[in-house]
Amino acid sequence: MIITKVETRYIKIPEAYFYMKDIDINRSIISTTDVSKFMLDLYSGYEECRINLETIKKLNSEGGE
Repeated sequence: MIITKVETRYIKIPEAYFYMKDIDINRSIISTTDVSKFMLDLYSGYEECRINLETIKKLNSEGGE
């Protein structure tokens, strides 16, 4: 394969996509309720990350400067 041309594109990603809520991973887990709350917090953080990455991917596919 011979590469004859390289195209570089830049996009501006809004800073809001880089701020995520903190998840306390050092919390005391004693009961099954604590485990459930911790798992829900982890899933919430994962979901927020997934949405942000999809939005960034969409911005990237729309083109950059």
